[in-house]
Amino acid sequence: MPDETLPTLDTILTGDFELALPGARVRFTNEPLGDLVVPTGKLLVRDPLSEARPAGLARGVPKGRYAASLRVRRSSSSPLDNVAFLVVRFSERFLGRLEGVARSGP
Repeated sequence: MPDETLPTLDTILTGDFELALPGARVRFTNEPLGDLVVPTGKLLVRDPLSEARPAGLARGVPKGRYAASLRVRRSSSSPLDNVAFLVVRFSERFLGRLEGVARSGP
């Protein structure tokens, strides 16, 4: 039986939610960014604080404009807000699973 205290994947990707963690309540809010314009169908995903080589997504996407938003983490134990992750919707279809980023090329 799934843990009833955890939000659904749809809620994590599209809405606001709150988690009770040891020592703090953590709220994740949805902050719309506008559209991500993809003129070539190729994306590069990289952590700007990492010195590792950038990893390219193993799959391309159709050229177009895609809604993008940030999930911002707000904690009752800290006055600082942190970006938790970026969400880009490439389709309105139901997301059945998450897929990690795979490097393309050598």
